[in-house]
Amino acid sequence: MKYLTKYLCIAATICMMTACYSDDSTPLNSTEVNSIIVGGFESSYTMTAYVGEHLTINPNFEGYNESELKFQWMLINEKTGSTDTNGKKIEPIDLGTDKNLDYEVNLAPGVYQIRLYTTVTATGLQTISYATLNVQTEFSKGFYILKETADGNTELDLVTKDFNVASDLLAATQGSSMKGKPVNLCQNYIMYCINPDNDEMEGVNAITVTSDSKDFAVLRTNDLKQIFNKKNIGFDEMPADEQVYGIYPSIMYTFMLTSKGVYTTSAAGSYGSPCTGQFGLPEPEAACSAYYYYDFNGYGGGTFWNPVTHSLTTYDYNQFSNPLIRKDRTGADVTQNLNGYECLHTGFNFMSRTSKGVFILKDGTTGKRYIYQTVGQRTSIYLNKNDELTGHMATASYYATNGKSAAYTYCVDDGKLFACNLSTGNYEEVELRPQGISASETITFVANQFYYNSFDYLIVGTQSGQNYKLYFYEINGGAPTGNPIQTVEGQGTVKKVRYMNPTFNDIYWMFGYHIFNAND
Repeated sequence: MKYLTKYLCIAATICMMTACYSDDSTPLNSTEVNSIIVGGFESSYTMTAYVGEHLTINPNFEGYNESELKFQWMLINEKTGSTDTNGKKIEPIDLGTDKNLDYEVNLAPGVYQIRLYTTVTATGLQTISYATLNVQTEFSKGFYILKETADGNTELDLVTKDFNVASDLLAATQGSSMKGKPVNLCQNYIMYCINPDNDEMEGVNAITVTSDSKDFAVLRTNDLKQIFNKKNIGFDEMPADEQVYGIYPSIMYTFMLTSKGVYTTSAAGSYGSPCTGQFGLPEPEAACSAYYYYDFNGYGGGTFWNPVTHSLTTYDYNQFSNPLIRKDRTGADVTQNLNGYECLHTGFNFMSRTSKGVFILKDGTTGKRYIYQTVGQRTSIYLNKNDELTGHMATASYYATNGKSAAYTYCVDDGKLFACNLSTGNYEEVELRPQGISASETITFVANQFYYNSFDYLIVGTQSGQNYKLYFYEINGGAPTGNPIQTVEGQGTVKKVRYMNPTFNDIYWMFGYHIFNAND
């Protein structure tokens, strides 16, 4: 019944559009329109936006020579003819005056109407032909790429399920790139919000984009419509100086980590209660950072680097925070008040269904780097061990942690890729030489993304000026195997890659089928 209702609504929308805007037009396949007979295109088209698809229509005419005619293509929707929030009339979109239409479809999903106005130049005799344009997107499923633009701002690309690349989605859907350099990109599965289309509470899949200008946006992934920003993420507008570092879901709560502390609200999973998705106050207040992970095996708590106290801090699903220490209550001397230290990486591994976290810190005075490994035990997270790093891990420019198939932290050093075995006492390193990357390319990026039994990829990135390439490899024992299954290219500098899938449900939290927030 719900599908019948859906299609009846679409049909009604098209009828209303036709009634409002096509008083003097006739159907496309009519045999006579004021002695101008128009043919050569369909009554409806379905196109996918933002992936480079072009709508091409090559009409033909009878009754007049083409040299006697002039043409005008227009695009309208249900808002055409109404007024916007500034009281300005919304005009049709001009698609050109050529006889043939070649239009790259970059429109919000919905139902539109394509019109062709054909006019006899000598007499002014005119007919209007029209076709329905159904626009869909592939935003719900694929690999989102957080990148820095050439002018130092934040943008998104999307590698679709067919490995096409939709570029600069913030500019395309929000009107402009986000000001400031990229900070984080988060998956927000089954997140509560108020649907802006019908003002009802519902759970949606979304992504959170943050930048160092202290701006952020939460965008639902079916159409990239903005559902949260600083004005409505809380019950009061968020202070201008508050930096959002990340938002992520758990089995019961949705967490938000900011420069003021940890916030929670109900998640839209099996254990959550319906709500607006807005956050109250942080409790307790503790400055967070973009360097955090959460332990879904512990109901949503996690560990983060506090850039104010220069400490590693844990928090549970009730927001209560504590110093990261060993299970025997020692270790505060190596995790707290590390003045002059900075965090370079955090990651999370759930191999053999055991929660393990990784932090890499750098001593700004000596330049030495240290690795901290944590272990999660349901409601608590403890420091397992900490060591000084040597070899390539001590000088790397980029890090990533394997999520489920190997106890590896990867690093990029001097344009080469290495894997460090975290399960050995001496942190043994091995160089990985992914096939298909030419000797002239410089490796700058690495990430591990996986989803249930569908795939487990090592994504290796290279950079040439303002152009990036991402190579997707299948993994065996944590190492890339064979040639890449796909290679994609784009403009900008890649900072993070996150995978979204519309079929996500609660069971994926329980068994770690997808890891959301490792800082790679």
